[in-house]
Amino acid sequence: MLDSPLATLFVQAIPTAFFDLLAAAGLGAALIAFVCECLATSRKNAFLDKFALHLTTMSFWALLISIFAGTAALFVAGSKLPGLTQWLTTPVSPALPMAATLGFTLLALALYKFTWQNLRQNKGPHLALGALVALATLGTFFASTIAIRGFTARFLAENAQDVFLTELLAPSGSPLFWPLAIASVLLCLTFGGGVGAAFLVHRRTRDDFGRDYYNYALPKATLWALFPLVGLMGTGGWLYAVLPDTLLLSLRSYPLVCYAGSAPVLLTLAAACWLPVALSKQPLRLKGLTIVAGLLLWALDTLLLTLLLILAPTL
Repeated sequence: MLDSPLATLFVQAIPTAFFDLLAAAGLGAALIAFVCECLATSRKNAFLDKFALHLTTMSFWALLISIFAGTAALFVAGSKLPGLTQWLTTPVSPALPMAATLGFTLLALALYKFTWQNLRQNKGPHLALGALVALATLGTFFASTIAIRGFTARFLAENAQDVFLTELLAPSGSPLFWPLAIASVLLCLTFGGGVGAAFLVHRRTRDDFGRDYYNYALPKATLWALFPLVGLMGTGGWLYAVLPDTLLLSLRSYPLVCYAGSAPVLLTLAAACWLPVALSKQPLRLKGLTIVAGLLLWALDTLLLTLLLILAPTL
């Protein structure tokens, strides 16, 4: 676990993981916000509507910041990684659909967020915007999974090769695609709820909606962080069942087995922070736990990025 090269790689992944966490939480929060607004409209629940608006605000700014950071990182990486710029701009590159869907999601989110007050009394058009955001978000998940596969094959795999969009559009060709795609959506929902809870604590001094609202919203956010974990356990088993033998051998070796085993431990510790908040009648007294859980999610995302960089050559 403390092996020097792996520890160095883990430390180097920390800044990238922060912005990756923001992007993932932003996408997850966008889906949660749309579902919550639908429920708020049907139940005429003002607190739930405010909660959906809070998550939309977080989602918009998280995606905007991560897109700017990612663009800057690509410019830096382009000067150090031969062929990256050409790969990114090739018409059949899988990176282009990811950029297009991410940009469209951000635009739809901006419309969704900044029309919230004006369309408060006319929920039909606003819910239509929310549905557009949800569809764009799901498209981004799909396009991102494809782009990561293409990037891994071109720059990280042992036998590097150009794999373009036309070859990647048949995800059934890889047994890893669907469990990874579903796990990504579930993990982003957990990130959205978990980071959303920390965001509510941060915004409390700025958005004075009253103690009753935050005592209502904090448990909601933590519940959204908790409920995808059941699905994650199932997809984790599915993923393990279809992993190639070379990847399984790598994961079972020391110290990689320690790194891989740390991921569910970090997620369990985060869940242990969220559960008391979700069950408490005075969750604001436990608001510090949401910050601790957010830091655990950052560590988890760093660990997952480190594992991806280490294991990519064996894929």
